Amino acid sequence: MHARHIMTREVICVNPETLLFEAQRLMELHKVRHLPVLRGTQLVGILSDRDLLRAERDIAAGQKPENGPIGTSMTPIPVTATASATVSQLAGLMIEWRIDSVPIVTARGDLAGLVTSTDLLQLLRDDEQHGKLIPFRFEVLHAEPKRADVA
Repeated sequence: MHARHIMTREVICVNPETLLFEAQRLMELHKVRHLPVLRGTQLVGILSDRDLLRAERDIAAGQKPENGPIGTSMTPIPVTATASATVSQLAGLMIEWRIDSVPIVTARGDLAGLVTSTDLLQLLRDDEQHGKLIPFRFEVLHAEPKRADVA
């Protein structure tokens, strides 16, 4: 299965000049944890809930203005994939980079969609509900307890 099959196509996006409180309000309103940041149709960054927490910490420490633009808090040049990336490749990127979303972009760098860790978990749940079993091997290893040598 490929990204094109599971990606969210109608993605809430912001631009680098969007203010922090506006971005936070959008995330709460739409119940999302990631906002792709676009200049026109070009992906220039991503703002995650973690980025917002970091910004709040910096604001509290006096290192950032209270309600500056997200361009200073977003993750620039995010890890991306194309619509032909497999679900396995997307999961690998998320694990490798410790991220919870991968923007899907065209060859020109335009945003085409977004795949989140929630999308991947939903895919697993849907497969199981439709009688498709996920290959999984489980073994219980029994270790022999160490015995004290008595002399």
